[in-house]
Amino acid sequence: ERARYNSIVGSLNYFATSLRYDIALPTSKLSQFMASPTVGAMQCAVRVMQYLGATSGFSLRGRVTEECEYIHYSDSDHAGDKPYHTRSQSGILLTLNKVPVQWKSNKQSCTAYSSTAAEVMALSECVRQGNFLQWAGKDMGYPEPPTLTIYTDSKGARSFQSSITLFSWLRGYFDLREAWVKELRDQGRVKLHKVEGKQNQSDLLTKLMRPSTYNNII
Repeated sequence: ERARYNSIVGSLNYFATSLRYDIALPTSKLSQFMASPTVGAMQCAVRVMQYLGATSGFSLRGRVTEECEYIHYSDSDHAGDKPYHTRSQSGILLTLNKVPVQWKSNKQSCTAYSSTAAEVMALSECVRQGNFLQWAGKDMGYPEPPTLTIYTDSKGARSFQSSITLFSWLRGYFDLREAWVKELRDQGRVKLHKVEGKQNQSDLLTKLMRPSTYNNII
């Protein structure tokens, strides 16, 4: 049974990383049970497969243009799996001309003691992945934009990026000498925008939601 479960989740991971970003969150959750799967985890895996079968017409669509517009989304779910564990879930969605081209939903490596800390950790990963995407585009001949545009619904993360909270308690949580902190705070390179939670497309990668909310995001 464990071998069958691992085979199913392995197949789901293939779909989640290649096309179906809409199952990235449940696949990430299911992957956490691969060492010791449970009956409930198997039932959830079967349900995700049923969802894939019912939505086999899912596709990524966009218009071919000469312009190259990068817009990225970042979000986190602070300790959303309590009481099982206290680590938060990060979700990032990178778009090229409003078409999702790269995404990631994963459990953070350490416990964040506040929602702002969790959002900052997710934001740093979005900056790293966004830079890599734009460098890859530059190698293919696309112009590199002057700034990295990221949308987030976290006021605390935006304040941290703009150094407003430089002397707050977050200074004791993050080592401000770290290279990723300096990269995140380079306002000439990273530009954050506020977006409402219901319009944040990366919410799909951190939270389970009702069908009505899901349909508005997808």
